[in-house]
Amino acid sequence: MSKIPLNLITPVRIQSVSDHVAEKLEKLILDGLLSPGDQLPSEEELAAALHVGRSTVREAKQVLVTKGLIVPRGRSGAFVADPHASREVDAILRALRDPSHEEVHQVRRIVELAACQLAAELVTPKEIKRMRTNMENIEAQAEANGASPWPRFLEIHFLIVQAARNRLLSSIYELIMQSLKRNQVPFLPLIADWNKEVEAHKRLIDVLEQGDPEAMADEMSRHLENSDKYRRDLLNYQAGNEPSLMHD
Repeated sequence: MSKIPLNLITPVRIQSVSDHVAEKLEKLILDGLLSPGDQLPSEEELAAALHVGRSTVREAKQVLVTKGLIVPRGRSGAFVADPHASREVDAILRALRDPSHEEVHQVRRIVELAACQLAAELVTPKEIKRMRTNMENIEAQAEANGASPWPRFLEIHFLIVQAARNRLLSSIYELIMQSLKRNQVPFLPLIADWNKEVEAHKRLIDVLEQGDPEAMADEMSRHLENSDKYRRDLLNYQAGNEPSLMHD
């Protein structure tokens, strides 16, 4: 008689009462019995209905908050979030926590700060005109659809790098752009203001036109720091902090 392979036997999961309560509430939300915007019963009411203590209900609610399924609103109580939107945000947050994002930012600073100083010395009026034309098109596109212009802001950065007349820098920046379009651009509409981004990119072009490498490096450094701050803000917000999600 053959023996059952041990790898087919899974460990028994020991579930706390609060986890069990959280699962029951989560099922009500995901099954549509509790709709987005609905207010949850009070902790006292839930404790009585489920025959558990209020502390157990409180722990279960915290599980749902962490999953993004409910939103606490102080004395007003807790309200059901949109579970589909919550899953989307969770996916974004997992991507943002990837250490490689910080590494991309570090490489981006090295490449763009070097390129923008060279560009300030070498840029031509024709190139400046092209950048301004692109910005006009981006602004018009943003006014028509606020979500659509985000990938195009990177075009301005690429034109600045190209103005440095260094093919290696341009090639490296194309790789950086691919990573940014995949990992950063998708979440920008959630936390950033395209009007402010339009103005920020116009300032980059204005400073570039002045032909001062040091001033250009300072402006680009501030710009890139704000760009990475978006990533940190969203993570801090999820952790329960209250950062300013829109930059001045």
